Amino acid sequence: MGVGFPPKEQARQIERLKQGRSVMDLVSEDARRLQRELGAGDRDKLD
Repeated sequence: MGVGFPPKEQARQIERLKQGRSVMDLVSEDARRLQRELGAGDRDKLD
């Protein structure tokens, strides 16, 4: 986990896991965040 992510993001992910969050929770949160950041054309490609 964390491969390709900047150290700050890796630290955030580790902290969330320490709080008892599952890896799937982390993936789901990251996917929702990415959806908000992408343009409409890129969101369509993901769907």
